[in-house]
Amino acid sequence: MKIFDPHDYPELRDIFPELTPVQFEHSLLYAFGLSQKEISTVRDVSYKVVKASISEAKSQFESKSLTGLLTVIHVRLVLFALYRCQRHSGITVSQE
Repeated sequence: MKIFDPHDYPELRDIFPELTPVQFEHSLLYAFGLSQKEISTVRDVSYKVVKASISEAKSQFESKSLTGLLTVIHVRLVLFALYRCQRHSGITVSQE
């Protein structure tokens, strides 16, 4: 089964410089809706490894909950997408 592979989109890695590659990958897959158990199965690592890396990512953003971690990830992804759309469309935004 082919799932989203963060390695296919290295430019996404730049918007999460606080995270290690493993924290980034697990957090991104979690934000896309995979459970921690599903991530462990897909990535062929133990559940404890996934849980620990997501917990460490949560700490990097000083979030007290998984919802806080998801919020940070989703907001950055939306801003990244808007920036990319703006660059490709040639639209300029006035900063008054």
